Amino acid sequence: MSGPGLEELFRLDDEDGPARPLDERGADALVAGAMAHFPPPGGGTPASGSSGGAAAGLAVLGVVTLVGLAVGGAMLVRAPAAPSAPSEARSEPTTREAGDAPQPREPREPSLPAEPSAPEQAPAEAAGDDAPARAPRERARRAPPAPARDLLAEANDLRAARSWSSAERRYLEVVRAHPRSPEAHVARVAAADLRLEHLGNARGAAALYRQARSGRLAGEARFGLARAYRALGDAREADALEALLRHHPRSPFSPAAERRLRELR
Repeated sequence: MSGPGLEELFRLDDEDGPARPLDERGADALVAGAMAHFPPPGGGTPASGSSGGAAAGLAVLGVVTLVGLAVGGAMLVRAPAAPSAPSEARSEPTTREAGDAPQPREPREPSLPAEPSAPEQAPAEAAGDDAPARAPRERARRAPPAPARDLLAEANDLRAARSWSSAERRYLEVVRAHPRSPEAHVARVAAADLRLEHLGNARGAAALYRQARSGRLAGEARFGLARAYRALGDAREADALEALLRHHPRSPFSPAAERRLRELR
């Protein structure tokens, strides 16, 4: 079963490798051409006996097989390529070890508001039990001082009552409250006399006499300083007497100062 018609139908291309698949139109033409070269079944006499009929049947079977393969290849070419499966499946997340598992946080207790601080103690409470006793003294200390004349009068009354220590304190209060007043000058000399004559404090008396060596009682203060040096056994007694006679020659204490100087010589 040969002939130029079959050779034309089954002609191969010149390229290497398998033949390119036929489309549907080419496949139909191939089948129709092959059938045209063979008589229909039950028709005319075969050209070369029974062996020629068998060969023709085999040829037809081969043609049909080729056509099926061509059509299948065409369908494979036309069919869309199926999406390829991912090369590597996503790995499951690594399970945490039991020791690494996050521990649940304990609920935090609500913070309570800070307790109000205790109020500061009042000055009277902080001072102790003796604060009420000190309060009158503090008020008296802060109160304005009494006039110098009134204080001096009170000191003179205490002296007349022979309250030597109380009189001395009141005289010194006049000096502290009104240091530049005339009453302060008198109070210095009077307190010095009390120290020298009644309180046995000749050294303290000399200090007050020295402060009063100016003013209207300066002569009396110089004579009292000389007496304080005498009580102390101080050689400056003669110098104090000479200063009295030099600065206050007509002082009522000048005659006594002259007699004492003659005794010292």
